[in-house]
Amino acid sequence: MSEEEGSKVNIVLHDAGDVANFGPEYIDNDNDTLEILRNANAVMVVNWASNLKGTQLIEYAFQNSPNALHMVDPADIESRKYEFRDALLSVVGNKIDILSINENECNSLLETLGLYPYQLTDIEKYSQDIQSSRIKQASRELADKIGISTSIHTRIGSAFVDRRQSESAFVPSFKVEPKTLTGAGDSWNSAYIVAHLIGLPIEKRLMFSNAYASLYVSNPFSEPSDLNQIIDFLKHNNNI
Repeated sequence: MSEEEGSKVNIVLHDAGDVANFGPEYIDNDNDTLEILRNANAVMVVNWASNLKGTQLIEYAFQNSPNALHMVDPADIESRKYEFRDALLSVVGNKIDILSINENECNSLLETLGLYPYQLTDIEKYSQDIQSSRIKQASRELADKIGISTSIHTRIGSAFVDRRQSESAFVPSFKVEPKTLTGAGDSWNSAYIVAHLIGLPIEKRLMFSNAYASLYVSNPFSEPSDLNQIIDFLKHNNNI
């Protein structure tokens, strides 16, 4: 067997199913969904990268939820990063309140904007101060360039830059033993929305979201935590 034949090959199979073309037409004739949008306190569009009609969906969903917080997490945009950049800069940017991304998505977007790619996945070798500074700097430069408040959630910590109030913060992650490798970002986003809606300040929002995501990935059954579990976790870690 040759060296090439014996090398390890990783193959990823992916089928987006109906998500690949989930546009406004899926909602337009559903009066119940439209009513939910109109009365929503927060609306989030996720997985833009797998949805060829993601930009249209953002426009439609946010236009029909005028009183809601509007948040977008695009998932892995690498193969469509320039298209996503163009959408943010010209089509839907003014409809988005918060862009939520991980370190890989951040690096992809920074590259398309001609900004320095911070390589946030390689900063573990630096001190915590340098780590937090680089993540905050990436958030700030990205938010300034696209004109949208931006959150970056990483395994090191999370940062948020509020474009409207010129506020920014970084909160380190909690050290836990992960039991699952998927769902951390979704958990973080859902917790952030709750923390935002109840009016927590930026640092507390990030801490709450980090705690919820940590509890999720460390749960062997991938089960979400309730509020009491989050409070107990924060007390145990001397954060409240």
